[in-house]
Amino acid sequence: MLKIVICDDEEIIVNYVEKLIRESIKENMLVYKYTDGKKLKEDNKKEKLKDINILFIDIKINENNGIEIAKIMQKENQDLKIIYMTAYSQYSEEIFQTTPTYLLLKPLKKDKFKEAITKALKESKKGEGIKTFSVKGKIFNIKVNNIKYIESNKRVAIIHENDLIRKIYAKLNELEEILPKQFIRCHQSYIINLDKVSELSSHEFVLSTGERVPISQLKYKETKDLFIQYLGEVI
Repeated sequence: MLKIVICDDEEIIVNYVEKLIRESIKENMLVYKYTDGKKLKEDNKKEKLKDINILFIDIKINENNGIEIAKIMQKENQDLKIIYMTAYSQYSEEIFQTTPTYLLLKPLKKDKFKEAITKALKESKKGEGIKTFSVKGKIFNIKVNNIKYIESNKRVAIIHENDLIRKIYAKLNELEEILPKQFIRCHQSYIINLDKVSELSSHEFVLSTGERVPISQLKYKETKDLFIQYLGEVI
């Protein structure tokens, strides 16, 4: 799930940016809104803001320096894409203390905003192994590393991710073809992400979360060989 933070000391701008985001992105997302830089710094120390994808932040937020906050957040999350907002172009050189994606000048213009969010999404997907699934007119962007396993129930593929369960109309055969090599078919009804496995027995995988995924008897030898081969590549 896409996670976005907006931080500006003007609530009207925070709400306007959220509106533009929701008009631009048609996928599942969480949007966290802040008008206080100190509160953002406090929340950044908590699990709440883990794995944020995009940060929209004003360069000056009351008495707080937005660049310094962004620097801390990007140091902890190197995949974070930062879009700065400012009414003062003289600060533009300072943003390169971080690795910025875009600088938006106030008042915000819709065309420039669209460029910024498009660039941030493109960079984010490139760095995080995003796969796009299109189902009945809806587009889902899923971070591959978040997938633990996928199970099939009739014509529905149930994708078990780190933080949610997603259901789409797709066949496991179709998903096998587009997923990277750490995903293997261990059962007629299951695909497993080997990166999430902590133990292999004669009849099941045990994930690091404690969840168990069955291995069919017919696929056991092939599954075991693929698992050992994969371990050899990543160790």
